[in-house]
Amino acid sequence: MDSLSKVLEGNISNIDRVKTLLRLSRLSKDSLEVNAYIHQAQQTIAKADPKERPELVYKIAYNYYRLNQLDSAMILVEPLVNAFEILNLPNKAGESERLIGRIYQKKANFNRAIESYKRAIEHYKKSNNIERQIDCLNGMGVIHKNMDNFAEALPLYHEAYELARKNNLETKLASTSVNIGVLLKNQEKFKDAIFYYRKAEDIYKKQNQFGGLANVYNNLGNVYRLQKDFDTALKNYYLAIDNRNKAGESNRLSYSYNNIAITYQEKGNMQKAIEYLELSHKLKIENNEEETLSSTHLNLAEIYLKLNDAENFRYHANEARKLTAKYQQPSIRRSVLILMGKFAAKQKDYKTAYVYLSSVFDELDTLNMEEQNVLTSVLQAQFERDQSKNEIHELSDAILLLDVQNDELEQKQRTSKMLIIGLGVFAFGLLFLAFLFYKKQQALKIR
Repeated sequence: MDSLSKVLEGNISNIDRVKTLLRLSRLSKDSLEVNAYIHQAQQTIAKADPKERPELVYKIAYNYYRLNQLDSAMILVEPLVNAFEILNLPNKAGESERLIGRIYQKKANFNRAIESYKRAIEHYKKSNNIERQIDCLNGMGVIHKNMDNFAEALPLYHEAYELARKNNLETKLASTSVNIGVLLKNQEKFKDAIFYYRKAEDIYKKQNQFGGLANVYNNLGNVYRLQKDFDTALKNYYLAIDNRNKAGESNRLSYSYNNIAITYQEKGNMQKAIEYLELSHKLKIENNEEETLSSTHLNLAEIYLKLNDAENFRYHANEARKLTAKYQQPSIRRSVLILMGKFAAKQKDYKTAYVYLSSVFDELDTLNMEEQNVLTSVLQAQFERDQSKNEIHELSDAILLLDVQNDELEQKQRTSKMLIIGLGVFAFGLLFLAFLFYKKQQALKIR
């Protein structure tokens, strides 16, 4: 902070002055000091050239967003979309619309968030900003994934993946691969999930992207934990922690702590589990990650239920339930209700237990979830088939550019024919699966 303060004493541009003041506001732990730095930044904007002001205002809005002062951020950023459109700066208009989407996402207004991401994509198309288009597609995918709308999330991830692949954007390809892996893991397609995680790992290793590697290892740990391979799971979680520290991302350690706690819980070491969950909870509070606190409270409630600690169980179950209502997290909410039903049954309050558990079964459309699994399987198969076709086309283009011997060319043509036949068989199988799915739908309508 001392070195940044000295920068302000020099002869620097308005944009550098605002950047420095905002960085100081994020580093300061004193709320009065934070507001003073932001006030100085606003005074700098008032003195700046009118053409500079929209970009400087955006930086203050983004700073408010990072400080979790969402209403202040929204007040500033909403008028900027039109301002940048008037100045014919579509990329800046896209950045403003994307920030609006991220604010709505944090405020749990997911429909408005998705609308803003879609508008941001249109601005980014005008400025040919492929990377930001991918970010918005992934952002929408994450919203649908968190709401258990897997069939909505997967095509968005696939579109992002294709954009990254076609434009050789390896970092974006890696982050999208992780997103696809998470969705496949949630559907217990563990082998497929690991395939996408390893693809991301290879890219991040080449680039020395420690933050990306941490994300990969954290997710690999989740897969191995779900497969009951607890030692391999813990190994990957500790690798995630190591890479988080290398990347200077200590604020994201909460996710690994949470997952380590679940692993110890499943191993039967409840005290160790509580220790890591409390670490996770503390970090999430410090970093304003309220949206993810519900899972931590849920995990603590489950442990205290096993330990017959009624007071702590009630506290964490109620906290989890409030957060799931606020952030529209149906799967976590159902888990909380099931725990509350189990707790009531333990207290021999069978009437209350019945109310909780029956409400879960009334909400849970198992047929719909089953259909979602079928549909996402078809979508993933279609995507992988298209990927194979793309690889064949790219291979054919490369062959045409080479001056090769006739016998080598004939061999490649024979291989291509075999691949096309294989794809034809695969396509027929896919059509047959679609037919079965259609027949099932018709049968359900008859019922």
